[in-house]
Amino acid sequence: NFKLAAAPFALLPLPSNNCTDDLRNFILTFLRTGLMTMPTTSIQRCPEVDCVTTLDCEGAFSTLSEQEKQYVRCMSQACWAGYPISVRQVSEAALELLSTFLNVFAAGFEDVKNKVSEAGVSDDAFNKFGTFAAYCFGNGGNYLSFGDSKFVPNCSEEEFLRILDCCGVDQKQAARVCSEAFSLSSNVLEFGLDGKGISGYYSEGMTTREVESVESVVEEWGLMKENTRLFKTSMLFQVLLR
Repeated sequence: NFKLAAAPFALLPLPSNNCTDDLRNFILTFLRTGLMTMPTTSIQRCPEVDCVTTLDCEGAFSTLSEQEKQYVRCMSQACWAGYPISVRQVSEAALELLSTFLNVFAAGFEDVKNKVSEAGVSDDAFNKFGTFAAYCFGNGGNYLSFGDSKFVPNCSEEEFLRILDCCGVDQKQAARVCSEAFSLSSNVLEFGLDGKGISGYYSEGMTTREVESVESVVEEWGLMKENTRLFKTSMLFQVLLR
């Protein structure tokens, strides 16, 4: 049994070949930024180097017409509007992880740094915490983009929790986020099915055979499986369109 449900999601297309080269180059440059990768190791840990750079687009942007500038602005807004969807597809906990970081840094990076410093947290620990948060935003969760393997903070769990506590994060929420960030259980180290990994695309307990069976039906409907999520109840498979 199959049930098809639609979720509201608007996707703006890339400009046609008739648009100016400057506009196309600007948008493609924008789409390529934010992807952060690290070398593959047995345990992925965030590097202790600056991972945030500024995209200098002033020159390209200044050459655009007012209409083209509005297009770029709207596309940027659309990307961020759809960002939580991608995050949710990474893992069950990824969205709460990033929402927590947004709340933590809402007061501004320097203000938060001063607050945790007064609580006895070292600059080194705070910088490692901030680096982890930046990598999570850059990868849309705590798994490497296109690498599908988990990465963890370089600070200790105690330092991580102390920072969250200083920023007023609820204790239960802080415990969940910390557990998700530091867990190295074999079933959460990478994406996978059949109990060999995790995935936000499928509900818990889905098997490869079940996924392949449903995907064949979805393809017959003329839908792209990459734009769907799949859930299973006792008697029903539900395909959610994104």
